[in-house]
Amino acid sequence: MSVEKKYRMNIAMATDYRMHEQVEVVIKSILKYHRGVQFFLLNKDYPEEWFDSLNGQLLEFDSVIYDKKIRSRNFEQLHTYHYVTEATFYRYYISELIEEEKVLYLDADIVVTGELDSFYDTDITSYAMAAVVDPIVAYVHQRKDFNAGVMLINNNKWREKNVLMQALQLHVDSSVSLPDADQSVLNILFKNEWLEMDDTYNYQIVASYPEIRKEFKRKRGRIIHYTTAAKPFLQRKIGRKRGLKLLLKGDISFRDFLKNVYTVPFADEWHQVQKLNWEDVKKQHGNKN
Repeated sequence: MSVEKKYRMNIAMATDYRMHEQVEVVIKSILKYHRGVQFFLLNKDYPEEWFDSLNGQLLEFDSVIYDKKIRSRNFEQLHTYHYVTEATFYRYYISELIEEEKVLYLDADIVVTGELDSFYDTDITSYAMAAVVDPIVAYVHQRKDFNAGVMLINNNKWREKNVLMQALQLHVDSSVSLPDADQSVLNILFKNEWLEMDDTYNYQIVASYPEIRKEFKRKRGRIIHYTTAAKPFLQRKIGRKRGLKLLLKGDISFRDFLKNVYTVPFADEWHQVQKLNWEDVKKQHGNKN
């Protein structure tokens, strides 16, 4: 007799403690639609008390979160974007620290707005991952790279590739260009080994680049991803000089220019979840938007 798996989904995240509120928003947004989720947080600095408290809430959803500590100092000197910390490189450890065969990796700057079953159940037996094209790379470089902020991972393929070792080798190879840091590394390692998915599963806002955003259809994805430095939880100045250029090109409104802040589409979706306490999440569980 086959034994039914206790957990429906395996979801990994990688971040530092400064983003703990954002991590909780991601988890709450997922648990509005799902039970039986096994979360793994790759980190260096989250206290044990944080996991204990959160697990007390997750019990109500037949779910759990595990503390996966990164002990290495390999990433402290690696270059990334000014608004991203070394924690972005912790995802290299997914196949090292997580035993499950299939893992959905999510960045902390996202919010889930619907069921993920159709994405999670995608057959990736022959692929290293399923992911969505990065619109910035496509626009600027006319190249199809996947965005590494949302990846449905075939952990067996990642182990075969020995991702951690190969990634670190690429970082010290001066002949290799890595403009997008770890995302560039993963695209090199898995070129032609990933399954392209519809962008509803990683609808990238790219709010810092309104000239790019207007090129693709505005819709409400199942996973809204607030890429670039413009986040719903940050107030980022647009700059008068750049703002004037964007205004003259018609990329922003006069109101946005006067406000001198980036307008982040779908910011309300993030704030609605952020305001929910755990009792609210329990009441909303199973709601379809």
